[in-house]
Amino acid sequence: MLNLILKDIYNSKKIIILYALVGIGLILSMNMSSPNTGSVGAFVFIMAYGVVIRNEYLEDKNNAYTLYRTLPIRPYKVVVSKYITGILVIMLAMVLSVSVQCFASRFFLTGLPVSPQQFYLPAVSAGCSALMFVGGFYVMAFKYGTVKAINYARLILFALFCGLMFLITILKRMAVDMNLSGIASIIENIRGIWIVLIVMAVYIMFMVISIRLYGQKNEI
Repeated sequence: MLNLILKDIYNSKKIIILYALVGIGLILSMNMSSPNTGSVGAFVFIMAYGVVIRNEYLEDKNNAYTLYRTLPIRPYKVVVSKYITGILVIMLAMVLSVSVQCFASRFFLTGLPVSPQQFYLPAVSAGCSALMFVGGFYVMAFKYGTVKAINYARLILFALFCGLMFLITILKRMAVDMNLSGIASIIENIRGIWIVLIVMAVYIMFMVISIRLYGQKNEI
């Protein structure tokens, strides 16, 4: 299983480096004059999306899953390796984004009261969202195939984005005060650890479903 994980990371090294460089530039540019925690969350999710989608596209293009079925590899190891790789990519994006944000606050925002703690919540929130996306994407990939899963994922993200923009527009027209810091404090009071545990439980559930779907294909 370790070799499968290393293989996925090695195949994705170029796009990981590319997203990392773009993310560093994005976070630094958006935090030159004032702290922008949204850049942290955006980078985490975008990197997870780009790396996972690209990796699965290459697997499908190279008929990797067909090759796996001819090798003495248990089907569940193939699936578990994908989910572990997803976690590693998301963790890397979280650590990198928070580190760059702290660096920017240390050297560019020296005159402003900025606390490193305010960067953790956006990173963890984005990491949880990315885990849900990755888990759901793999379920669709093993159920419908990689090409359909990629198209479905794009449609879902587009619908969520449009829905979010529509909601924000409606709230602004209704003159609703969108106090994000207040929302963040509410989330913190809910014991963020429980939210993370629930997300991990759902992620594991997605993995179990994917194992069953991939196993069924092997039996055909």
